[in-house]
Amino acid sequence: MTLAGPDRIGGSGGHARPASRVPSWLARHLVWWFTLVTWLVYSVYCVSRYPQFLTAGYDLGIFDQAVRRYANFEAPLVALKGDHYNLLGDHFHPILATLAPLYWIWDDPRMLVIAQAALVSLSIPVVHGMMRRHGASGGLLWALTVGYAFSWPIQRLVDFDFHEISFAVPLLAVALDGLDRREDRRFLLGAVPLLLVREDMGMVLAMLGIVRGWLALRDRRAGLDQQPLGRQLGLAAGLVATGTIVFFLVIKVVLPHFAPTGEFAYWTYDSLGPDAVSSIKFILLHPIQTAQIFFTPWVKTQSLLYLLVPLALLPLRSPYVLATLPLLAQRNLSSRTHLWGTSFHYSGPIFVILVFAAADALRKFSPDWRRRLAKYLVAMVLLTPAFDLAIQGRNYPLVRLTWSAWRKKPIMIHQQAILQHIPANTCVEVDDRLAPHLTRSNRVTLPTLTKRVSDFVVLDMSQAEVGYPLPSPQEIEKRVKARGYTPVAQEGPITVWQRPDYAGPSEGCSPDAP
Repeated sequence: MTLAGPDRIGGSGGHARPASRVPSWLARHLVWWFTLVTWLVYSVYCVSRYPQFLTAGYDLGIFDQAVRRYANFEAPLVALKGDHYNLLGDHFHPILATLAPLYWIWDDPRMLVIAQAALVSLSIPVVHGMMRRHGASGGLLWALTVGYAFSWPIQRLVDFDFHEISFAVPLLAVALDGLDRREDRRFLLGAVPLLLVREDMGMVLAMLGIVRGWLALRDRRAGLDQQPLGRQLGLAAGLVATGTIVFFLVIKVVLPHFAPTGEFAYWTYDSLGPDAVSSIKFILLHPIQTAQIFFTPWVKTQSLLYLLVPLALLPLRSPYVLATLPLLAQRNLSSRTHLWGTSFHYSGPIFVILVFAAADALRKFSPDWRRRLAKYLVAMVLLTPAFDLAIQGRNYPLVRLTWSAWRKKPIMIHQQAILQHIPANTCVEVDDRLAPHLTRSNRVTLPTLTKRVSDFVVLDMSQAEVGYPLPSPQEIEKRVKARGYTPVAQEGPITVWQRPDYAGPSEGCSPDAP
């Protein structure tokens, strides 16, 4: 379904908008050139974080070990999580295996951040096409496209090491674009693979099914439907059932099967109940209390406003917004406080959905209001990052590329120097900041997470902890001394401790050793 006349973004009633002077084939190529430039900018930024030791074992080192194992056609056993720890017991993300061929080209953790930049950038042509289809053109179209590409949720996602959730950004864009076009094949092409991204995407798929049914009924009332209603509602019901069944199957069977504890590790909804069933029961029986948990403390509401206000609260007028509920509930109902704010990567997939929801909601306004809202959107998508930059610009790739991406602090020089003292193919317990620099050459884990006797323990005494939420380096130092380890190298505050019976490199301490 293509919108025309008064249903177009910034449209002017029954008066046709002048045709763009830029040929359509050139316009299509321009967005791909812009996508390429965006990918290069984000890739350069992500790679620049590596020599500055801003990446960490959690999470870049973890995914590096997992993808390296996939590249060798082995199970994703990740030493950074523990001895013989299968990462499929942590989160369900088999889609990571699709990155394995990249390691046949370059076996390096930086390949992952380059791939993440590509995944995020691939959503740009889809969003651009949706806006263009809704009638945006010229400067308005490009302002909205640039605003999306460098919006704060996308920049925050890129600023994080690497995470499987980056796969959801282009997949959600394709799925929602299919919904917007009423093209079910395109919709399913983006929606179904979400099940391979992470366990929570099962509920996202279920909500997308509800949205599909809602749109079918809405189109029928408006006299716009061109497909049998029963077929559309059957597809919607199938998606709801599939998403729900897969979600419960994964958290009840698959994840516990691979997890060393035999349980799903991330059910952290202390206020709701000990498991999914009891939590759903609590939500149904105590809706007011659930709402209080969802919106308080204030940081939760603040994060919601930060997502919605730049889009003029328009997403709230579209059924598309329903697809955000599982992701928002996962964050705001959780007891894990770091999920509540705007930091990290969690807002990226949510923002993609909200952008499509805002475009869908614009259909419901008069031409004059559409023009006003379109101007507001342009202003806000550009000004919101600028406002946040003034508060905490260090979290933004574009600012760091300009001011600090190439600067080296003394601690970074010490970190780089200490790596030269660690022989390849040795077993190492290491500070989290150093871990991704050794996963290419060694079996690497964090202190206290292995029962094996490591060849070396590397401690950075300037850090508060060896890794979150592990003990302080001072506490680990006491333990290694008690076990007879001796210091063999020091660079600034960083010391390498060697086991008393160290016998040299071994095959059991290779990079892909479990």
